Amino acid sequence: MSNIAFYCIIGHICWTLIAAIPSPQSNQILRNGTKAVGVEIGNLLFVAARQLSSANAINQHLSASSRSLEEAQMTTVEIIRNRGYRVEVYKVTTEDGYILELHRIPYGKNQSPDPSVKRQPVYVQHGFLNTDNVWLINPVDEALAYVLADTGLYDVWLGNIRGNTYSRAHVSLDTSEDEYWDFSYDEMGKYDIPAVINFILNKTGRPKMSYIGHSMGCAVFFVCMSLRPEFNDKIDVMIALAPAASMAEATSSIRYQAPFVNLLVTFYRVFGIRVYEPVDSPSNNFRKTFCGPNLILRYSVCRNSIFSTTLDNYRGIDVNLLPVIDGHNPAGTSVRTAAHFAQNFNAGQTFQRYDFGPSENLRRYGQSTPPAYELFKVTAPVYIFWGESDKIAAPGDIAWLASKLGNLKSSTPIEDPEWNHVNFLFSTDAKRLVYDKFLVMVLLLRTDLVRLFVFIVVVVTDSEGKLTTALTSKIKWRSFMNLKSLLPKMKVTIPKQDTRHTNPESSMTTILFRLFMVTQHISIHGLTSGYPVESHTVVTDDGYILEVHRIPHGKGQQANSNVPLGKPVFLQHGFASSSADWVISPSDRSLAFRLADLGFDVWLGKSSFFVLPLLWDEMGKFDIPSEMNYILTKTGKTKLSYIGHSMGCAIFFVAMINHPDLNEKIEVMMALAPATSLANMKSPIRYFAPFVTPLEFLLRVFQTRVFITQNDLIPRLQDRFCREEDHHITLFCRNVVFALVDDDLQNISPDLWPVMDSHVPAGTSVRTAAQFAQNYNSGT
Repeated sequence: MSNIAFYCIIGHICWTLIAAIPSPQSNQILRNGTKAVGVEIGNLLFVAARQLSSANAINQHLSASSRSLEEAQMTTVEIIRNRGYRVEVYKVTTEDGYILELHRIPYGKNQSPDPSVKRQPVYVQHGFLNTDNVWLINPVDEALAYVLADTGLYDVWLGNIRGNTYSRAHVSLDTSEDEYWDFSYDEMGKYDIPAVINFILNKTGRPKMSYIGHSMGCAVFFVCMSLRPEFNDKIDVMIALAPAASMAEATSSIRYQAPFVNLLVTFYRVFGIRVYEPVDSPSNNFRKTFCGPNLILRYSVCRNSIFSTTLDNYRGIDVNLLPVIDGHNPAGTSVRTAAHFAQNFNAGQTFQRYDFGPSENLRRYGQSTPPAYELFKVTAPVYIFWGESDKIAAPGDIAWLASKLGNLKSSTPIEDPEWNHVNFLFSTDAKRLVYDKFLVMVLLLRTDLVRLFVFIVVVVTDSEGKLTTALTSKIKWRSFMNLKSLLPKMKVTIPKQDTRHTNPESSMTTILFRLFMVTQHISIHGLTSGYPVESHTVVTDDGYILEVHRIPHGKGQQANSNVPLGKPVFLQHGFASSSADWVISPSDRSLAFRLADLGFDVWLGKSSFFVLPLLWDEMGKFDIPSEMNYILTKTGKTKLSYIGHSMGCAIFFVAMINHPDLNEKIEVMMALAPATSLANMKSPIRYFAPFVTPLEFLLRVFQTRVFITQNDLIPRLQDRFCREEDHHITLFCRNVVFALVDDDLQNISPDLWPVMDSHVPAGTSVRTAAQFAQNYNSGT
C-alpha cells in the first residue's frame, strides 16, 4: 500500500508540474472551448453506454454544448454583455502595487440608470483557482450576479484576486519575475480586500457595503478583518459560502499533498515555477482540445482541476456548462497560496499565517511559528452557509470557525445532505437552496423604520406620554424620515460585565436566521444535556418547507431498534415565537425534555410564520396537516397527541375545521391559553387594532411583510439605552412580545430572561398580526 501511495504522489507531482507550465499566452484568456457531455460520476459507465446508445440524447447534448462554446471563448465582460446586462470595468491598485480588475453590474437587465435610486453596493469574491465568471455562467435566473442585479436593490461588484486571469499586473513587476508571485492569501486579505472595499465605497459614495464570498473568498475576508479591524465598520453584512479557514477535517486531495508541501514547494522552485494551475497550461489545453465528449476521460485524466482539487462530482450541475467552466477555470494563483492551504491542513484546527520557517517567521512575526489570525476581531455580521458533503470546508471545521468569529449571526447547513463545495457556484439548485435565503436576510435588515413606527404607536398609547419624552431625549429625533440614517450609528456594544449575556444559551445562533427561528438552540441544548435530537424537513401542499425537530427519547435512554419508540406528541408554539419555547427552561422544567423523559417521542413544530404574505388560516390549512401526516408516516403510528400554546391552538382548530378527517388522527389535544376569540383582550394590541387597515397599508407601501423580529431596531435600541436593571422592568426596555401581551415575568427566573430575549420575538408575517387585530375588532 505504501508503494502505491508513493507512486501516486510522484505521479501527481509530475502532472502538476506539467499543469503549472505557463504557455506564451499566460496573460491571455484561452479562446478555445470544448464540447462536453457529463453525468454523475457514480454511475459513469452505465450512463456512458446509455448516452452512446441514444442518438437523440447525444444530439441534444452536443447542441446545447455548442451554445455553451460561445461563452467558453468569451471574457467575463463579454459574457455579461452577451446576457444583456450593462458592465463596467475598473482597475484597482493595492498598497503593494498589484493591479486588480473589478467588473461592475450597476443595475439589472432591462433596468435603466436612475441617480435617485441608491442601490446597495455588494461585492462578490470568488475562491481558489477561480475568476468572477463563476458567478455568471449559470442561466440568468440562477447565476448569483444577475439575481442580485435584477432585484433592483444592488449595485453588483465582482472581484478578481491577484494572480488570476484578470488581475495579473503590477505597477513595477512582471509576471515573469519570481517576486511577483511571492504572495499567499495572507497578502490578498491584507492588501487586495482593503483596496477593493475603499475603491467601491469611494466610487459609490456609500458608507457601507455587503460582502459575499466563496471558499478562499471568505478566507481573505477574515484575514482582512482580523489584520485590519477598522474595515469591519465598512461592512453591513458578510455572507460566507463554504468558508475555507481551518482545513483540519478536509477530505479533499489536499490531504494527499499536504504532508509533502515543503518538498513540492522545493520542486516548483527548482523548476522555476511560481504560478499554480493557470488556465492555459499544457494540461488544461490538452483537456479542452482532446477530451471532448469522452465521458471516461472527462471523469478521470481530463477532469477539471477545480473538481479534482475538491474531489466533487458533477451532481446538480448542468453538464452543458462544463465547456464554459473549462474555458475559464482553473484561473491560476501562486504556488505559495496553494502551499498556505496545505500548511493550514497540517497545523490542525486553526487558521494561521503563512509559515516561512523559524528564522523568517521570527523576522516577520516576532516568533518562530506563524501566529493564528485573531478571528474574534471579525466583528462584521457574518452568516455562514455550508454543505454536509463539502470535502474542503468540512462541517467540523465550519463549527470551529463559527465558535471563533466575533459576530456570527447564523451558521446554516444547506437542505441537501449531498451538497458539496462547487455546488454553491454551479448547481441548478443554488438559487433555491442558498441565494434566495440570504437575500431574504439582507432585505429584511432594511425594514426597521416601519416596524419602529408600529412599535411607537403601541407603546406611546400605553405610556401616558412618559415614554415619548424618554425616547425623545435618548435618541435625539431629527425627523421621521431621517430615522433610517441613524441605523449606521446605532452600533451596539455590550459591556463585559453585562450579566444579561453571560448565559451561553442566550447567544446561540439559529440554523438559518433568527427571523426564521428554526432554532439551533434545540440541537445544542439537547445534545449538551444528553438528549438526542433530529431535524426533519416537511413540504406542505402549497410548497412551503418547514423544519421539525424531534427528541425521540429521554436523557440517558438508549435507542433500541427492537423496542418501539413511545407515542408521538407534537408541540406547537404560538405567535412570534419558535420551537425554542419548549426547551429553554432547565431540563426538569422544559416541557419537551420532561415529555421525552417520560417515554414520549417528542416532535417540535414550526409554522411558516415568516413566509409572505401568510395568515394563520394557511398555517392551519396546510402546515399542521403536512406535519401531522409526516410524523405519523415516519413513526408508523395511527394517532398522535397535540399540545399547542396561543396561536398554536388557533391553527389546530383551523386544521380540524378544514380537514375533519384529521380529527381521527388526534389522540388528545392540550390547548394552553388558546387564542381564538379576542373580543375581551386587554393587551396593548387593542390600541392599534382600530387602525389595522391603514397600518397594514403603510407597511405594504414600505414593502414590509415581516413583523417583530430579533434583528429589528427596537431590540437594538434596548441594548443601546436600557440599563441591566431596567430590562423587563420599564416599559420601553421590555421584550416586545411581552409588552404586546402585557405579561409580567414575576414567575420566571431572571436567569432565563437573556435566553428568552435571544429567541423571542421570532418574527411573523404582518398579515398574521393583522388577523389578530381583525379578530379583536370583529368582537367574535
